[in-house]
Amino acid sequence: MRYEVARPVETAPVPRVETSASPSQGTSPEPAATGTPGEGEVEPEAAEAPTSVDPGPVTLAVPEDAPFRVALDTQTTELERLSERIANSSPGGCRRELKRRKLPVSFVGGNVKGIATPVRLTGELRGVRFIAPGKKSVYGMLDCRLAIVLDELSAVLAEQGVAAVHVDNFYRPRAHLPGSRKRSQHAYGLAIDIYGFTLSDGTTLVVERDFHGAIGSASCGPEATIGAAGDAKSIALRNLVCEIARTRVFNYLLTPAYNAAHRNHLHADIARGGTGHVLR
Repeated sequence: MRYEVARPVETAPVPRVETSASPSQGTSPEPAATGTPGEGEVEPEAAEAPTSVDPGPVTLAVPEDAPFRVALDTQTTELERLSERIANSSPGGCRRELKRRKLPVSFVGGNVKGIATPVRLTGELRGVRFIAPGKKSVYGMLDCRLAIVLDELSAVLAEQGVAAVHVDNFYRPRAHLPGSRKRSQHAYGLAIDIYGFTLSDGTTLVVERDFHGAIGSASCGPEATIGAAGDAKSIALRNLVCEIARTRVFNYLLTPAYNAAHRNHLHADIARGGTGHVLR
């Protein structure tokens, strides 16, 4: 199975979230830099007449063996199988699994439209903090099933040196697919929008500032490139994104290379009955 687009996805921009954090939240990513990657020009050889041929966009020199440039494996992974089972679990089964795992969550009382079993994260998952909107915000709620998938993902993030994930939102009750009345996975609390990461050494990776991938370009694999304005943080972010993609734990993983609406965040979601695994 290869990564391919199997259904339309929500493209509406998400609300802008300030990247500064209170002392209780820890370090947040730095504000995104403004501007766009520039284009370079090729100097003509001394003995030749100037040429008007457009050399195309300049890209950052990246080692050929950079992890993000390794081809994505199309084989089904154990995390993929597990994620599919979790996404298809019943509310009762999900609650039992939460209890078995002893995950740090609080249950949200009352009826939350669209979310089968609404919860909030209240602590670290395998040493990784998910810094999300607070308890007074609906955007910080998520379905029990997504919480369990994030627990599995956190083992991978911890191995990659991630200390914190900066979340713009999980739940958006009125979110729908573009040009359609069909609700997006955000409306079910089964999606996460990530705008940055903090590594264990204090390094911050901000999606809008550091991704540097042209719309329509490959995010991972041998054909993937990083714009000339990128740097070591861009490589680190891309390696991390592609490691998440390799797990195939999400049905959809959308990056700034997908479209302009995703310029400042990564969108990831799961779905009951979902079998496609899309990276864009």
